[in-house]
Amino acid sequence: MYSSIHLVGLGGTGANLIQALLKSDRLQSLLQSEDFNLACLAIDVADGDLNALQGTYKETLEKLESKGIPFDKLWVRALNTKFNTPDSLFEFMEKYNKYVVKDGVEIKHYQPWLKSSISIPPLAGGVGRQRALSKAVYNLNYFHYAELNSVMSVFKDRVLTSKFQPIVVVLFGLGGGTGSGMVLDFARHLRSKLGSSVPIIGLTILPSAADDLLARGPAPYNALNEMELFFNMSLNEQIVKKYGEAYRNPFNSLFFIALEPVYNNRNNLMTAKKELDDSVIDILNLFSNFDLADLLSRVGTNNDFGSNWVHSTAYLKIKYPVEDYVKYLQEYLHLAENAGELVNSKRDVLSKINEILGNRYNEFVELYKKQLIAVGGYRADTFTNDVEDVIHRGGKYDSEFRKQIKGLSDFATYYNDKWSKTLMALSFPEDTVEYSVMQQVMAFRERIVNIEKSYDDYNKNVPQFMSELENSIAASKFFTSTQIRQIRSYINLVTLIGAAVDTIKIYLRTKALADELAIRYAKDKSRTGLRISTIGDTELLPLYKTAGVILTRAETEVKMSDNYVPSIKVIRKNIESRFKEESGEVESLQRLLNQKEYEEKRIKTESTKIWIDLNGKKKVLDKNLKSLQSELINIRSNFEERKKTLESIKQELEKMTLFEKSLEVTSTYRKNLNFVYAKTNELNSMLSQITTTNNYYERVVELSEVEQIKIMDKILKEEESNLKGEGILKDIVDRDRFRDIVRSYVRIFSVANYAGLSDQYRTDLIWTTVSIPGGLWDQQLQGMLSNTLNVFSSVEASKSISIRQINQIDTWTITFLVIFAKAKMEDIEKFSSMKSDAGSIRKSERVLFRSLLVEHGIHDVSEIIKISGK
Repeated sequence: MYSSIHLVGLGGTGANLIQALLKSDRLQSLLQSEDFNLACLAIDVADGDLNALQGTYKETLEKLESKGIPFDKLWVRALNTKFNTPDSLFEFMEKYNKYVVKDGVEIKHYQPWLKSSISIPPLAGGVGRQRALSKAVYNLNYFHYAELNSVMSVFKDRVLTSKFQPIVVVLFGLGGGTGSGMVLDFARHLRSKLGSSVPIIGLTILPSAADDLLARGPAPYNALNEMELFFNMSLNEQIVKKYGEAYRNPFNSLFFIALEPVYNNRNNLMTAKKELDDSVIDILNLFSNFDLADLLSRVGTNNDFGSNWVHSTAYLKIKYPVEDYVKYLQEYLHLAENAGELVNSKRDVLSKINEILGNRYNEFVELYKKQLIAVGGYRADTFTNDVEDVIHRGGKYDSEFRKQIKGLSDFATYYNDKWSKTLMALSFPEDTVEYSVMQQVMAFRERIVNIEKSYDDYNKNVPQFMSELENSIAASKFFTSTQIRQIRSYINLVTLIGAAVDTIKIYLRTKALADELAIRYAKDKSRTGLRISTIGDTELLPLYKTAGVILTRAETEVKMSDNYVPSIKVIRKNIESRFKEESGEVESLQRLLNQKEYEEKRIKTESTKIWIDLNGKKKVLDKNLKSLQSELINIRSNFEERKKTLESIKQELEKMTLFEKSLEVTSTYRKNLNFVYAKTNELNSMLSQITTTNNYYERVVELSEVEQIKIMDKILKEEESNLKGEGILKDIVDRDRFRDIVRSYVRIFSVANYAGLSDQYRTDLIWTTVSIPGGLWDQQLQGMLSNTLNVFSSVEASKSISIRQINQIDTWTITFLVIFAKAKMEDIEKFSSMKSDAGSIRKSERVLFRSLLVEHGIHDVSEIIKISGK
């Protein structure tokens, strides 16, 4: 830090600029540095902006307290300049000439410039652009009331105790009546208190076409013409010679900043002003980070510029957010690992669905077999082919399979892209085990990309691939744990796609059999027949739809995830009903079996009691026993089969219950899904914040994919320590691309109205400061900037353009401050319209927009123009 900048804000514009500084994160950071202190004084007629400033100051002090920063490092005073009654103001005006004697001003034939006949506007909104009223109110408060003079003395004491060279910057709007009306008188009084050792720099905002007529016409037009008498050295000498030393220019320099280009871009005056305020804060911070003596020696009031006294400022900030990208890509890799866990959970869910569908398929094969046996069409040697013929009949299976695979392709591409950069960053020398592993991984990545073509034999290669991969990873000497985690996360996707292909395959096969059986059992009103007729819609389709939702993008699945749970509940209830029915059947068979076994025992007992069969009873009993035992064989067989069926249904019910729970809102799967969805949105928002800006004066360089992959490579190799300073410059930044981007952004400086000037502007002095990370600036960039600015040079560029490079102020941020010096006020883009609008004011009211020398009876700007010789 070279200088201690202290601020004075005059009028609403000045107060708002100080408030913007207090709200900025930059100030919070500066206040934590040991030698930084700041004094701010805001003066306005209206209460609104000052009250807002006071509120912000209070909030800032609370933040300082929470961080343990001494309050004494920041001093802000917002002072309202008013008068008790209009009569008290008019009374002061009658005696004004006696008060200014204290300043060494003698006024011959004094006449008040404000008289009781004028109408004073309500001061709640300021002075209504009436600069003459602002001048009167200011002087009343300075000379007659003690508070303003006292506060300025306190401000002076704060400034003079700075640890660095103090500099006071006076902020005001050229079109606002309050600030521009009092600024010259205030600066004179401030200079008398500070002495000559403290530079006073003026910074004024040029109005835009969106301002009201008075703010864009008579107020700034009069202010400019008056300022020429101060900043044109020869004219100022004339004024001093005629009216006294009190009228010597107290400023060391004055800079203009244009609001018009910001407004033209934003088309909203409030937004434009806020963005300009933020940029002014950046400019002020820039002032404190280089030796202003160099700048002031070139564009200060010690130089006689004649009528070329206007110095307009243009600013540009280019963010090269490398460190932000590092944080983003670290989070991106964490998300990839979480996505790997989610994908693994998806595979588990699909495995459960595949198991249920597989059970249905096996069940339907058996039913089809029974039906063929029943009609005499079953042949063991051709049965398998018969089943395949049913499934592939008419080519429906194959066409539907291709259609479903096409739908899977979108999901596969979506998740494949999540690992795209990561896999590209996993690069190794060709003769290494690690290279071989990545070749295998990339081969499967290509299969996933082309799943519509590779689906047929996709799963044939997965087991061997998994085995070889794990063996290779185990044999690796150079994989980091981070790299291994990312590879395994991606492998989860490989196996998920395999499970998804199986899901499509087994569903379509099962559905084809279900449709065939529905036809064959159409007239069967048994429980089996009724179930077959509805199972496609009640079980198969809901299961497949659930799989379909699971195989969608996260944002889609989150919205639809509540839909598949009810379907699963219905399936579970259907299985539950089957379990109850089957339990009933088993219980009935158990009772029948018990009954028959009891009957068998009874017959055996009764038969053994007959020793001599005189009447043939034993023979009858033996015959009945034989028949009963034959029946028991069938009942026991049926009973055992039913028990197996019941056990199978029971296991299926248990699995379906667990499956249902695995998809509920509180399940791990849903938590993983919601986390990945939320984290994806968070990262999208993070990237958007990194790569976009809402400020007109700010540009952002997006890192190329190659640069991002280089950063990922360092993170994956666990070499984050190299992602700082020189390491980034050496290993990450594409210098040629960087130059091209900077060149494209800097072209804006070749447009005159970016600095609020007209195309006719030409000069022999343009002063530029470039704040840039060390190592990025070079002769090519220096030449490029010089060539860009050379369009305004009236002499050779080497003589007219001065470029100073300073260390970066904000991390990985390049800032350009260009002073388009030595313009005439006629070179200001809006000057002609100011003049035209000023001419529309009635002659009797023109004095209200004047300030300088009105006390000497010079009430019309035309008289000022005569003094300047124009």
